[in-house]
Amino acid sequence: MTDTKFIDFPDLKARVSIEQAAQMLGLNLTKHGSQFRGSCPVHGGGDRTLVVTPLKGFYCFGEKQGGDQISLVAHCRQVPVRDAAAWMLDGLGGAASKPAREKLPAAPQRPPNGLKALDYLQHDHESVKALGLAPETVQAWGAGFAAKGILRGRFAVPIHDREGTLLAYVGNRCQRRAIAEAALSQRLRSALSDFRSRQGAGRRAVSCPRAASSADRA
Repeated sequence: MTDTKFIDFPDLKARVSIEQAAQMLGLNLTKHGSQFRGSCPVHGGGDRTLVVTPLKGFYCFGEKQGGDQISLVAHCRQVPVRDAAAWMLDGLGGAASKPAREKLPAAPQRPPNGLKALDYLQHDHESVKALGLAPETVQAWGAGFAAKGILRGRFAVPIHDREGTLLAYVGNRCQRRAIAEAALSQRLRSALSDFRSRQGAGRRAVSCPRAASSADRA
C-alpha cells in the first residue's frame, strides 16, 4: 500500500542535513577541504565518484546528477523521492510536523455600547445644503459636516447595526466648489427676499390720491 501520510519536505530538510543523511546511509566518505568524497554505492568507481558538499548538496560523477539530501537518499537507495523522505522520517523516529496554519488577525473589538457619537458634526453647514439635504433630516440621521477629526472636511454619516449600536462613520469629501455655489445661492436668495420685502413696504408707504368729493368740487 502506498504511504499517503503527510511529509513536510522543507521541515525535513531543516531537520536533517546532507551530512546526517550520508551518515544514515552509512556512506564511507573522506573529507577533502570543504567537501566529502567517496565511492558511489550505486556506480562504484574511485573515491571521487560521489561528492557531498555541506549546505549545497551532492553530485554523482557516475550518473552525472546531483541534488539535496533527500535526492541523495533517493539516489543511493534507488527509490522515489517521497519514499526516500519517508525512510528519513522513519530514521528520525517520527513524522515531520505539519506546518502551523497562519492565524488570521482577530477582529477589532468594539466597545460594548458602541462608539461615541461625534457631537461636533454640523447639520446646517453649507456643504450639507449643497448636497440638497434638509438640515432637519441630517440632524435626525446624526450626520453632518466634520470640521475636525479624521473625517475633517467630509460629510460624515453614522453606521449602526440592527440593534442601533453605533459602529462607525463613513465620510464623503465635500467639494469646495459645490459649497461655494450653495453659499452664493443662499446669499442671493436672501438678498432677493430682502429686496422684495423692502419693495413691498415702500409700496404700502405711498398713499394713493383721494378722489375729490362733491363738496370739494363745490
